[in-house]
Amino acid sequence: MKHEKLYSIKALLLAMAALGCVAVKAQDSVSVKPYQTGLATYYSAKMHGRRMSSGKVYSKEGYTCAHRTLPFGTKVRVVNKKNGKSIVVEVHDRGPFAKGRVIDLSNSAAKALDMLGAGVVPVELYLVADSVKQ
Repeated sequence: MKHEKLYSIKALLLAMAALGCVAVKAQDSVSVKPYQTGLATYYSAKMHGRRMSSGKVYSKEGYTCAHRTLPFGTKVRVVNKKNGKSIVVEVHDRGPFAKGRVIDLSNSAAKALDMLGAGVVPVELYLVADSVKQ
């Protein structure tokens, strides 16, 4: 009975994730395909205080990012594939435009992912379901 209940819960979570009803962390036991994979970079210090494409002012302390196509306000879980660390950032800008790069992160977000030394790291992006704008 205990195992049947566990399998039912996993099946429900998988169905909800497939329908976009629930956000699932990359490290959760439920397997969810990433929205996108590629390379992440981060903003230079000289961007601090400048206006982003959304109209918001960039702060290196915030957990913000640039993505080419996701709507502003969308939250994205970013997982550093080298060390498994993950954070959630919000899209407020456009970019990056270099080949293979999928996201530019704020300085604080990059620090949380432990990527400041490397500069560019492979990542997986997962959409936080309740934040996706139409």
